[in-house]
Amino acid sequence: MKTWLIVICLLATLPCAAQRDFLTAAEVDQLRETQDPNLRLPLYIGFAKQRMTLLQQLIAKEKTGRSSMIHDVIGEYTQIIDAIDAVTDDALRRRLPLDTGIKAVAEGEKEFLAALNKIAEGQPRICRSTNSCSTKPSWLPRTAWS
Repeated sequence: MKTWLIVICLLATLPCAAQRDFLTAAEVDQLRETQDPNLRLPLYIGFAKQRMTLLQQLIAKEKTGRSSMIHDVIGEYTQIIDAIDAVTDDALRRRLPLDTGIKAVAEGEKEFLAALNKIAEGQPRICRSTNSCSTKPSWLPRTAWS
């Protein structure tokens, strides 16, 4: 009976262990070494740029199975942006200076917005019915579509 209970508990924890981290081991090491938010924000922007470059490369190629890779990269990009927000909120709460970091974020976000708009312009029209067609991809953030 105890054996079954242990097996069931282990099987229940497998989905949690299977979740992928949005950062590579090398990226995590870089963040561990850099605790200052002013230095961390440019690191996160660099990671987001890497994901954006990968996203552009995946979209440019017709390759079997690329949709799941695109989905994963967009998810990682989104989590990196969320991490930037968390670092910024924490620094503001602790009243730490963010002048250098915020400049890097602002410049990076402009580049990301331009890249996302360019990707959106290249997408085919999405028609759900004969009366409603849209060129806005469902994954594109609302701020990128004005």
